[in-house]
Amino acid sequence: MKTISTDLKNGIANGTIATFVKITRKDGISFGYSDHDVQIVFDSLLYRPSPSLQNISMHLRNNAEVSNQEFLSTWNVDLNEDDLKNGLYDDANIDVFLADYTNIAAGTIIIFRGSLGLIQWTDEGFRADIHSLMQQLQRQIGMTYTSKCRHQLFDQFGPTIVGGCTLVAGSFQYSSSVSSVTNKHNFNINSIGQPDDWVANGKLVWTSGLNNGAEYTVKSFKSDVIELFLPTVFTINTGDTFDVFAGCDKTFATCQTKFNNEVNFGGFPHIKPEVNFK
Repeated sequence: MKTISTDLKNGIANGTIATFVKITRKDGISFGYSDHDVQIVFDSLLYRPSPSLQNISMHLRNNAEVSNQEFLSTWNVDLNEDDLKNGLYDDANIDVFLADYTNIAAGTIIIFRGSLGLIQWTDEGFRADIHSLMQQLQRQIGMTYTSKCRHQLFDQFGPTIVGGCTLVAGSFQYSSSVSSVTNKHNFNINSIGQPDDWVANGKLVWTSGLNNGAEYTVKSFKSDVIELFLPTVFTINTGDTFDVFAGCDKTFATCQTKFNNEVNFGGFPHIKPEVNFK
């Protein structure tokens, strides 16, 4: 049973309770919405009116079963379409709670916490799955024994990580700009002073231009030409700037020769590969 303040109980009895939704992107930027008809500031965040939130239906369960909701553009929350297409809302955290709009200091009742899942585009706008925190329980726990490294490049030791890459991303970060463009996933860059394939499988983050803030994965890097796995949402223009990071193919040879980090290699290179006989 949840304990709430007397003031909040009074708000429920008086019918002055509103629904609030807080959306926090991966970059830490938050947006607030409520079904009240005026703007409300709570915990230094402005919650703007969105009356359609009255139609929210949360299917909550009191066990460990995963609860999936749907987040629709018909909620009429003004998420920036360009940011949505650029993936800035991928895996964004969502908090839904109730509070007394006449006395915000009375506290809140949390009714749902989760994250945005797959975002799809329809004729009516965007549609996204919302996963509860229980979704995390479906992840594999424990080490995977493979010949390649199990770590993510640049991850660190932590309470949920067994071992870690430990390399610092800033030591393998390179800033440059586009010198010429072939298409939305293939372009020439001003030299970053690194050999071919150095940033293959690495992350590229646009720092200016129409794609500013969007992240993509580099497919190949040869003779100062970058090819992305996926095309950018918006046109790439000459002069657009970006940061790009070294990539890793997770092999022991790369860990040893490229990064000099074999002591933290998270794989088992001497495991014999599986052989299928037909």
